[in-house]
Amino acid sequence: MGSVELMSDGTATDFGIGAIVKALIAHRYNIAHEADLQLAIGDVLEGYGFLIQREVELSRGDRIDFMVGSLGIELKVKGAQNAVIRQLQRYAASDRVSALLLVTTRLQLVVGLPDALNGKPLASVAIPSSLR
Repeated sequence: MGSVELMSDGTATDFGIGAIVKALIAHRYNIAHEADLQLAIGDVLEGYGFLIQREVELSRGDRIDFMVGSLGIELKVKGAQNAVIRQLQRYAASDRVSALLLVTTRLQLVVGLPDALNGKPLASVAIPSSLR
């Protein structure tokens, strides 16, 4: 395992995104709030050797939870899908982001998501968790 594989132009490959998803679904998360999930996900990614940046400001007022290379990772434990999509569209408008990964504890948020936003690939994963 290790850092996300990047193409020569700095964009994340499907292989790199797949490695992150595999690392994330290998764990069960015992969380009370999104902040708990963010800490746990960061620990998991670092434990697998991924180089992460936390709370990256992409534009004024838009801060994504993680960046791994040019892959933006957003976490959600609640919210309406249309609001999440709008947020991800803003992130996809950033030149710093080549692809997005939505990580959520709610299957409803990943069903029916588009494959891309603003021309950038969008992947998603519902992770196993329990609320405390």
